[in-house]
Amino acid sequence: MKETLNEILDQAHQITKALISSEGEITPEIELLINLQEISLHQKVDAIAYIEAQLESNAALFKAKASQFALIAKGLERSQDYLRNRVKTEMLSRRLKSLEGLDHRITLSEAPSKVAVSPLTEDDRLNAKALGLLRERIIEDPDKDMIKAYLSAGRPLAWAHLEPVHSLRISVNAKPKELL
Repeated sequence: MKETLNEILDQAHQITKALISSEGEITPEIELLINLQEISLHQKVDAIAYIEAQLESNAALFKAKASQFALIAKGLERSQDYLRNRVKTEMLSRRLKSLEGLDHRITLSEAPSKVAVSPLTEDDRLNAKALGLLRERIIEDPDKDMIKAYLSAGRPLAWAHLEPVHSLRISVNAKPKELL
């Protein structure tokens, strides 16, 4: 059976669409499409070349889209962090432990404290080093685990303190409230 270039391209496009739909898996149906048994060897070579070019093009497109989607995801995560921090700040300022909507509940609970370290003066750096509170690397930086243990033991440091940390949980109400 002799096929025109348009028919070969259509078949190549059909195979490419099927491969994208199957997420690259060669199903028995796709295997039948790829076999191209009804066309001449020359036409098979051309069809395979067209399919390969389409697959390469689509792979490049999906890779580019993946990078684009990763950037969008990072932006959305930053927005989520901003929103959650705004809600935490508001709940803390109003001394609220939970908020309840019609379908959702937001609960604020205390989590383990985290260490906040101010920039160290040379005296603070030497003091922290003498106390074993600095990790030595190519560049010295405060060892927050050691500092946390030091502060938690009731020993004050002028350049570090424990900050309370609150976690926020959003859950679906088991029994949604009726609309007012």
